[in-house]
Amino acid sequence: MSRDGASTWALHVSVPRTRIYGSGTLRLADGSGQTVRMLSIGASGVTVDGITLDGNRQNQPPFPDNPQRHGVLIGSVADTTIRNVTSTGHAGDGYCITGDATGTKFLGCRSADCERNGLTIGTGTIVSVLVDGCDLEATVQPVDSEPTSGSSTGVRVTGCQLRSTTGDYAITATSGRDWIISGNTLIGSIHIYEADGVVIVGNTIDARASTQLHAVRHRAGGDLIVAHNHMRPAVDMYGLSFFDGLPERHILGPNIIVLSGSGWEIVA
Repeated sequence: MSRDGASTWALHVSVPRTRIYGSGTLRLADGSGQTVRMLSIGASGVTVDGITLDGNRQNQPPFPDNPQRHGVLIGSVADTTIRNVTSTGHAGDGYCITGDATGTKFLGCRSADCERNGLTIGTGTIVSVLVDGCDLEATVQPVDSEPTSGSSTGVRVTGCQLRSTTGDYAITATSGRDWIISGNTLIGSIHIYEADGVVIVGNTIDARASTQLHAVRHRAGGDLIVAHNHMRPAVDMYGLSFFDGLPERHILGPNIIVLSGSGWEIVA
C-alpha cells in the first residue's frame, strides 16, 4: 500500500460505519513519502478489527524532523473502535488521535517497533478515550497526551502492558481532566502536567530503567488520587515527585514504594 509524498494516507476511510476486519497484514510499500499515514479514519462509527498494520520502517527513507508516518490516524470523528489490531514498524506512532475526536476505543491492541509513541493523544478537543487491555511498546512513550492546543478529557487507560524501550515516560497526561490510570503494568514513569482530576490506582510502575527517575511526576494540575500502586523508582529517587507542590485536593496512599537495590519496602 502506498501513496506519493503529497498525500497524507495510504488507505482513507470516509464512509460512516465502515468495518475493516480480518486476520491478514497490510504492509506499507517501500519508499513511501514522509507524510503518509497508513490508515486514516475520517468518518464516524468506524471499526477496525483483527488486522496487522506493518509500516515497513526499515525500507522507508529517513525523515528525522517529521516522524509523523503513523499506523492509524483518527481525525475529528466519533465512535471509532480499534480492536485487536497490531500496529508495528511505523516511522511515527502506532496510533494517533488528532482533531475533535469523541468516543475512541482501543481494545486489546498492540504496538511495537515504532519510531515514536505507541499512542499519541494529540491536538484538539479530544473527549472520551478508552485504552483497555492493550500491549503498547514504544521507542518514546507508550501513551502520550501532547496537545499544542486543546485538551483531552475522559481518558481511561486500564489493564494494559506499557513499555518505553528508551527509559521515557510510560504515560503522559497533559492539559486535560478526568483521567483514570488503573490496573496497568508499566515499564517507565507516569507524568502529569497541567491535568486535573487524575486517578492513578492499582498499577505496577517500574521506573528503575527510566531516565525520568521518579515513578510518578506531577507538574501542575489539581484533584489528584494516587493509591494502591506498587512503585519501583530509579535508584535514589522518589515514588512520588511534585514539581510545583501538592495540589490543593489530593489523596495519596496507601502505596507500596520499593527503593531499588535496598531490598526493603516502604508503605506510604
